[in-house]
Amino acid sequence: MAFLFDKFKNMFKEKTGEEFTKNEKEYVIIYFANSNPKSSSKTIFYSAMRCLRAFYPLPAIKAMVQSEVKEAFKKEQAPKRIKKLYKEFAEIIFNAAMEKNISNTIKRNEKSKSL
Repeated sequence: MAFLFDKFKNMFKEKTGEEFTKNEKEYVIIYFANSNPKSSSKTIFYSAMRCLRAFYPLPAIKAMVQSEVKEAFKKEQAPKRIKKLYKEFAEIIFNAAMEKNISNTIKRNEKSKSL
């Protein structure tokens, strides 16, 4: 999940036209995009993965990810500029979960064909 930090950084620069401040960068690295198994982004990512495997409707999963990101930002007292972009952060996590789910499905299909 460390690759998500680069996506977060690029999205932030695209939306605001500026780099992360020291405070914002520390927040994203330490709390949100951390490789720690209990980091907010990782728990939200795996929650989205479970919903994708259970065939929940995509709009419902996307809404769930957005609300979880917003709640995590509030709970962890994220910087204001990051809080304003919660939908964009959620979109990155949702897309990463979709990509992972698709690649896992392809691997399973290839494995079942070889049997």
